Amino acid sequence: MTATALIDGPQDAPVLLFLHGVGSDARVWAPQLLHFRPTYRCVAWTMPGFGDSPRLPAMTWDGMTEAVITELAKVKALRVISRTSVMQYKKTTKPMMTVAQELGVDAL
Repeated sequence: MTATALIDGPQDAPVLLFLHGVGSDARVWAPQLLHFRPTYRCVAWTMPGFGDSPRLPAMTWDGMTEAVITELAKVKALRVISRTSVMQYKKTTKPMMTVAQELGVDAL
């Protein structure tokens, strides 16, 4: 399975990841990509089963998490951490900023 992504901006710039909502695809972010691409490496990813991306088989939320992590890891502009690292926070009530700090990441 290969999801699609629109990637634009300087290769060495900080990365902005745009994720669309249900019933849409990465193209919804076109105006934002035009605005941010001079300063940021913009990645607008189309989730599996939307737009031109192939559908995923029926699965659980854990399976969907694994599939999303696997697909995002294929986008060379992103550094994606492992499922094992993030699953410890599956049922956490911690604020997102705390989780990001504990994982040592800039974005969740």
